Amino acid sequence: MDDVCLPIYLNERWRVRADGLQWILEHRKSPKKTRKSSGWKARSFHTWRASLLREVGRLCGEVPEHMLASLADLPERFS
Repeated sequence: MDDVCLPIYLNERWRVRADGLQWILEHRKSPKKTRKSSGWKARSFHTWRASLLREVGRLCGEVPEHMLASLADLPERFS
């Protein structure tokens, strides 16, 4: 995972980041941040790349091919 730069911004409203234990798929309602917070909310948590990719396909709508390639470069399991 050292060669993959996180967070990975999938589109204006979705990103993937890590917290040391897992990958986190996050969503925000508006592309503009609010005064109180960045607006990002965790939607799902993953230790396996396959489950992360499944949720991205299910939730995130259109994601550019090069961003999907970045996710494919993640290791099979979070370590």
